[in-house]
Parts: sequence; structure tokens; C-alpha cells
Amino acid sequence: MKFANDKWTGTDKIKHLLAGIFIAVVFTYIGIHYGNYSRFWYIFFANVMVTFFAVVKEYHDDEPSYKDFIYTIAGGIIGTIIGALV
Repeated sequence: MKFANDKWTGTDKIKHLLAGIFIAVVFTYIGIHYGNYSRFWYIFFANVMVTFFAVVKEYHDDEPSYKDFIYTIAGGIIGTIIGALV
């Protein structure tokens, strides 16, 4: 498998960061406000879902990028913080 030789900056990285934030905010917010378990499990589940979507997306790319993966995970961490505070 050949990995992409891309930069650490660019609009693609912003899209990955925003996608991670969106996924994490949605899962964290819904879980905390409508679920029956502790906050920890919803934050954990949101990060698992972000990781899952990041892995699947990079797996299906022609040239996967570990930098895109890192940006998506970073967005997931930011998103869980936002989702837990809202």
C-alpha cells in the first residue's frame, strides 16, 4: 500500500479536522443528553466512532494519508470536549 506524500497543512486537513469535530460533537452531545450511562462512555464511544470513520475513510482512499488520520482524530478530541461542554 502506497501512502500519500502530502503536506501537514491545506484545505483537506481542515476538512478532516471539521469532520472529526462534527462526528464527535454529535455522538457526545446525543449520548450525554439522551443516554442513560455516564459521560465517560459517551465520550469514549464518540472517539471510537471518529477512529472508526477515519480508518474506513483512509482504507478506501487510493493513497491513504496518516496525516489525514491524525487530523481526524484531533478533531474528534476537540469535538468531544465541545460536545461535553454544550
